[in-house]
Amino acid sequence: MATRSGASRTRTTPPVLLSVETPADSRGGALVMLVIVCPNCGPRNDNEFNFRGEVIPRPSVDTDPATWRRYLYMRGNTSGWQRERWFHVSGCRRFLNIERNNVTNEIRMVAEVGGDTT
Repeated sequence: MATRSGASRTRTTPPVLLSVETPADSRGGALVMLVIVCPNCGPRNDNEFNFRGEVIPRPSVDTDPATWRRYLYMRGNTSGWQRERWFHVSGCRRFLNIERNNVTNEIRMVAEVGGDTT
């Protein structure tokens, strides 16, 4: 099946939103399960992943301290599409970059960090 030789793998499964409405919680709101299509393991429930935050460009080493503070502590937290880093804890144990709409939970891109888009 999957090899660990470092060879690039491609999945034929498109990275689409697989949001499943489940029965209402105790407060009356619907629970939504987000399914992430892992490039290594296939479609998985979001409970298998840890959210690690927005993907933002790292400043150069010789940048001033104010820029480093913004990089380390400030996030845009905008509504809509953003690139996020997730870690697949209960699966392949790899970091993934995911482009997700944080309002609708729609996913339009999933890729291994440093890997090809799937």
